Amino acid sequence: MSPLREIETRGGTYFAHIDATVDKGAEIGAGTKIWAGAHIFSGAKIGESCIVGEGVGIESGAMLGDFSKVQSGVRLYGGVEAGDYVFFGPNATTTNDRNPRAFGDWELSKTVIDTGASIGANATLIAGNHIGALSLVAAGSVVSRDVQPGSIVLGNPARFHGWVDVSGAVISRDPERPDEVAQMLVDPRACIETYLQRKKAGLTQ
Repeated sequence: MSPLREIETRGGTYFAHIDATVDKGAEIGAGTKIWAGAHIFSGAKIGESCIVGEGVGIESGAMLGDFSKVQSGVRLYGGVEAGDYVFFGPNATTTNDRNPRAFGDWELSKTVIDTGASIGANATLIAGNHIGALSLVAAGSVVSRDVQPGSIVLGNPARFHGWVDVSGAVISRDPERPDEVAQMLVDPRACIETYLQRKKAGLTQ
């Protein structure tokens, strides 16, 4: 017997492990799979054909686009807005308050993660920053400022370390953005889907 429950949603069904918690009021897209120990809070929004790994928490007010992958132990707090084809490596962490205290009022700071960006394992995103399309945040990095589209950043604090192509391979260390990167950023989703089609056809290495 499969541990995945099939649950009706708008446009089809999604799948949730019997040990996952999906609160009433969460919006889950068709084809998405949610694995054991995950908790999707009321008011969270997840797109179509996503994978949500074990022990993931997606809180009220967090948004995840289509075809995204969230690996084990990730926490997406309210105010995190991730686009399509976004990747979160194991135990990547977001925040939503730049000046946190256990007392008094707090102010929500949004974090926006654009289409095709990848957040490496154990990386931390400080609230209020913008992670550009098709960028790559290296594992263990602490992001305290905006990340340029198509760039790779690493370290604590994360700093520019070059430019990547659609596959994530570094193609330049120069400060100036290469034409290849500029071209793929014209329409990041179309660039990703063309890459996937070519890969399926065996036309990429």
